[in-house]
Amino acid sequence: MKVSFITTSSLATNPRLVKEVIVAQDNFDEVEVVCFHLGNWSDHFDSKVSMLFKKHVNVISISAVRKPLVPWFVTSVTEKGASVLYPYFKNSKLIAAIASNKRSLLLLYFIKKYRLLKGARLIVSHNLGALYPACYYSEKYKIPFAFDVEDFHPGERIEKDVVNEKNRRESLMKLLLRKAAVTTAASPLISEEVRRLCGIQISTIRNSFYSSEFKLSALQQEGPVKCVWFSQNISFGRGLEIFIDALDEFKSSVELTLIGNVDINFAKQYLEGRNYIKVLQPLEQTELHKALSGYDVGLALEVSIADLNRDLAESNKIYAYKQSGLFIIATDTKAQEYFMRQFPDLGSLCRQSVDGLSKCLRSVVQNISDIRASKERRFHAAKSVAFEKEALKLRQLWLSAINPKENEKNNYSITTFSSI
Repeated sequence: MKVSFITTSSLATNPRLVKEVIVAQDNFDEVEVVCFHLGNWSDHFDSKVSMLFKKHVNVISISAVRKPLVPWFVTSVTEKGASVLYPYFKNSKLIAAIASNKRSLLLLYFIKKYRLLKGARLIVSHNLGALYPACYYSEKYKIPFAFDVEDFHPGERIEKDVVNEKNRRESLMKLLLRKAAVTTAASPLISEEVRRLCGIQISTIRNSFYSSEFKLSALQQEGPVKCVWFSQNISFGRGLEIFIDALDEFKSSVELTLIGNVDINFAKQYLEGRNYIKVLQPLEQTELHKALSGYDVGLALEVSIADLNRDLAESNKIYAYKQSGLFIIATDTKAQEYFMRQFPDLGSLCRQSVDGLSKCLRSVVQNISDIRASKERRFHAAKSVAFEKEALKLRQLWLSAINPKENEKNNYSITTFSSI
């Protein structure tokens, strides 16, 4: 039995998809992954990620850069043309999809050219640009498709053609998710927003990781409080600005390590001259997760005003911190407030201000001995949210889509979203 994944991202930039591929390889005879290589830092890690896959996983990587030139040029021109036409053809799902993301057209083209997805019993799609191609080939080949709403796409920050792009994203989700056999989301609040927008049944799959990826480090007894924050890019708009301003008061008692690609302008404005801040290059996921337990505090610094999605999302980093046993400082977005209410002993919820973060840091510095002493307890307690449990839910959802009658006969229990 074959399952095919399609995405507009690369392997290294989509850990959620990678986890799902690992679930699939343990439950299906053949797994196909159609993704992109982006021509940036992530290309180096893509091959390392693919080493996690078994031999029956076939990865097909499409170029998102200018080589080969013809597909890139044609899709770029088509994207601009679709953007111009969209206000006059708002009911065209194809025009909306291409205007929103030219990689939708690349997926359509390469899937047809190389006869991908053939023989699959299920298509699993990630990222909004993959939604239309998944729906199109689902209808063409008469096989069910699933879609994962990792972010609430209409609520993400949009840089250009804002009104039209927001409308395109909403209309694509409203029209196409109703045709999906399975829709999953990465947080309860994203599930609620999608249910409200689209009127569909949806399942929440936590953004956690396999417990085997984490290792408890030897407990640190003395020295400055070691804080850590990681992302693909270290830049503006992620809450780091207000935390660094708050951190200046504690520069003799707190160290901050940032892991990721640093924006030059951000470095000049916020990092130069601050010797208590260290920057590390991006780490491959398994290396990162093994390293995290060497710190005391994980920073979940989402900012509500950045965009609606930031307010609704439970990032993968908050689970990585939890599963590493770290004490968490989390800003009070709606999603993180909901998360921290479930685990009140996990850390501190702070207002999104210099004053709010200063109060959290002061409390951490004063109580660091107790925080360090309870790391082992936090580490073992985190096994309750490990992705092993989410994998079972995914497996049941996929099997129900492939063969709903068989699953009804076997009384599979499908966990679906219910209002908060």
